[in-house]
Amino acid sequence: MELNNLELYSFLEQEGIKYLYHANTVQTACTFIEQGGLLSRGLVEDKNLIQTPQQSDKDDKAFNVWYDIFLDNHDLHASFKRQNKYGPVLFKISIDILNDKNIPPIWITKDNPMFWNEGQSENNRYYQDITELKNEYNIDSYKQMITLRFSHTPLFFKDNLIEIIYDNPGVKCGETHFYQYGKDALSNAIKNSKFDFSNVARKVRDCKPNECYCKDNYLKEVSCDTLMRYYLVQ
Repeated sequence: MELNNLELYSFLEQEGIKYLYHANTVQTACTFIEQGGLLSRGLVEDKNLIQTPQQSDKDDKAFNVWYDIFLDNHDLHASFKRQNKYGPVLFKISIDILNDKNIPPIWITKDNPMFWNEGQSENNRYYQDITELKNEYNIDSYKQMITLRFSHTPLFFKDNLIEIIYDNPGVKCGETHFYQYGKDALSNAIKNSKFDFSNVARKVRDCKPNECYCKDNYLKEVSCDTLMRYYLVQ
């Protein structure tokens, strides 16, 4: 199931993919920023750091992906013209990170683990080799997730973090202005981080209603409780 990182890099480059993406909540993103890299949920827990609870946590532990870091090969928000359901903060990372000799084992899922079942074999959950991946690869899929398995150390950004993209949902609940609250929290995390963000672009995604459904979804389909989970920190 483990894929050769250099072969995967070469394949993605041939497919025109230059970046990998990881979306999360403001609270978890602040932890990543302060630590200078992405962390598996298991590692965040082990280090007694702060992260937002996810509905999939129980299944992640049951399916042995609790210590995995998940990456997408495209920006799901832009591709599907709706908010990313894992959170409003998106880390855009160069695929050069795959060339790091210290990168954890790389496996690629055939479907999102939230749709796995207990009776499946690993052959049905992951691509067996680069040849099988090439035969079934779909650049627009949300199912084929790059997973860095058994990540007990951070995946440090180094020079590979290109941009942090942050959603403006355009809504508030009561007097809570989620956009500004999250923006301030991210700014404070950057100030408190040992990682140098001076060369990392920062972008606010403020979508127009006729170009994307995210704001309409945030207004009509996302509850105040979910917005609080996405945007607020402890």
